Amino acid sequence: MTLDQWLLIIILMITTILYMTRWVPTEVTAVASISALAFTGLLSASQAISGFASTATITVAAMFVLSGGLLRTGALEAVTVFLARKAQSSPLRLMLYLGVIVAVASAFVNNTPVVVMMVPVILSLSGQIGIRPSKLLIPLSYFSILGGTMTLLGTSTNILNDGLYREAGGPGFTIFDFLPLGLVFTIVGIVYIVLVSQRLLPNHAPPLTSLISDKQNAYISELVVNQGSAVVGLPAEAVFEHIAEGERRAPRRIGTQHRRIENPSR
Repeated sequence: MTLDQWLLIIILMITTILYMTRWVPTEVTAVASISALAFTGLLSASQAISGFASTATITVAAMFVLSGGLLRTGALEAVTVFLARKAQSSPLRLMLYLGVIVAVASAFVNNTPVVVMMVPVILSLSGQIGIRPSKLLIPLSYFSILGGTMTLLGTSTNILNDGLYREAGGPGFTIFDFLPLGLVFTIVGIVYIVLVSQRLLPNHAPPLTSLISDKQNAYISELVVNQGSAVVGLPAEAVFEHIAEGERRAPRRIGTQHRRIENPSR
């Protein structure tokens, strides 16, 4: 093996270890690995930074901005409320609704905010319906992955493949080119997960979910405190004491309620 090959192997091994252990932030590892390839002469300076000018990289970055906006504004909360009302007390119905809603949402939005928005609702619904969260959280993740295969925007992998295809001289993909196969994968995957997952997944639950019964109201409060908020530095009990009555009123009916409070006033 040549010296360049040994250098490349060493850089790849160090980068992989840093990604796995997270001794340093992920973005620092990424920039350091690119810099190492350039300083050792394995890549020219133009080749090392060419990825930042890639349309695929810019598109992926834009998708994360969109995902962050959806997560911060609570735009997906209407979907979670609908799921809570329709699931009622049937685990099978919950799984079916969860599979369809999450898959469709993940086809057009990065799956990270979809999963993040659904996790607290799943934890609450599991106590109301009488099913362990461990039976729902892994299916939630796979539903989002399956839904992402249906469109070009559904997953970063499809976007990167489109960019590589265009760089190789191809015409690229349209947004629904992946739909025929992706739809088959999604339907088959949802059916399999709904029918088989309950038998294979562990039956575990965090202590908090054991406090929620199907006869009680499950009220999820998501409190967002930005850096300039007036409540920064206050203990949690003091913050909730000063939240306006209209923001913290209890739900009137039995079921799962979800409210997002942005920068509560003192």
